[in-house]
Amino acid sequence: MEIEDLGAGKMEAEESTQSAPRWWSKSWKGEVLPEHYEICFNFLRHLFDLFVVGFLWTVSPPVRVVLDVLGVQGALKLWFHGMALFFVSTVGMGGLLWLVQEYLPQFALAYGIVQALVISVSVHQSVVLGEEEEEKGGEEEQKEQQQQEEEESGAELEHTTAVKGKSAP
Repeated sequence: MEIEDLGAGKMEAEESTQSAPRWWSKSWKGEVLPEHYEICFNFLRHLFDLFVVGFLWTVSPPVRVVLDVLGVQGALKLWFHGMALFFVSTVGMGGLLWLVQEYLPQFALAYGIVQALVISVSVHQSVVLGEEEEEKGGEEEQKEQQQQEEEESGAELEHTTAVKGKSAP
């Protein structure tokens, strides 16, 4: 085996390791807009909202039944109901965050996969909507050009008829 053969293999290995990042970076040629950063924020906010609403939806009916059985009525019943929901949602979110901390790598992996899906769908949708707007804009530009051409040809026709009318005895 010659030295040149080793060099060629080394070059091929370097090219193969660099091709994946180049392919990945070239797979989406779109521009990162400020709205795209809101996708991650909104996804996390909706995730927390989902858990809080789930806690409240689960606990609200039993709390109302307990308050009815105890005979609590009026504004005091509403106050106890609100306080119970506050404590349940606070303790529930605390428990959820403890669970996430205990199994952080697993939750991070699951969250990362779901977030990647949400981002890809949202960005794809914004790109598709952007292309549709460009196509509509292109069609509108074509219509405007046709109207301008018609107006210009109509103006030329009027001008020609006006000139013929003036020159005729």
